[in-house]
Amino acid sequence: MYFSRGYPSSVKGGTAIAAGVVDREQHAARLADPEGYRPGPCRHCGGKLHAHDYVTRSPVGEAPVEIRRYACPRCGGVVRVLPEFLARSYWRLWEAIEAACSAQPQAASKVSPRSGRRWRARGRRPAGSVLHVMSASGDPRLAELVAGVGLAATRYELLVALGRWMRSHAAYAAAAVLANLLLPGLRVM
Repeated sequence: MYFSRGYPSSVKGGTAIAAGVVDREQHAARLADPEGYRPGPCRHCGGKLHAHDYVTRSPVGEAPVEIRRYACPRCGGVVRVLPEFLARSYWRLWEAIEAACSAQPQAASKVSPRSGRRWRARGRRPAGSVLHVMSASGDPRLAELVAGVGLAATRYELLVALGRWMRSHAAYAAAAVLANLLLPGLRVM
């Protein structure tokens, strides 16, 4: 099962998402210790990753966030570790994306109308790739969730179902962590 053992990768480095780091205070506490965010062995060669450096991510409309990076001395791969609250493929926090997609009034002032439309359109697309990975994970709970929403579900329908299933107020962030655990690089949104 992907949760426990991972898999080798032909890609050196990548992005890991730190589950459970849901606010800046938890993130600051983890950054203070090089071991706080250290991922497991390198997916490419199995080497131990060493604390490398920090990069700054500047989400739109938010204070900058420092990101820890780890390097593999054997293959040269670099892994950046994002806190759960920071979206991997967007220059926003998951909270802003989720609010804009659910058309909450306070989100209108934080997100441009064009971005909101683009994210809502992405939410209406089929979630087939994510659903297939979830059903093939070997976890009976995920297979049951997939059966409940159906393989023809949209990304938005999947995110709503995952939010209920995880009992999470931050369903988009939690879904991103789950997708990253199942198959690194898999995008929910």
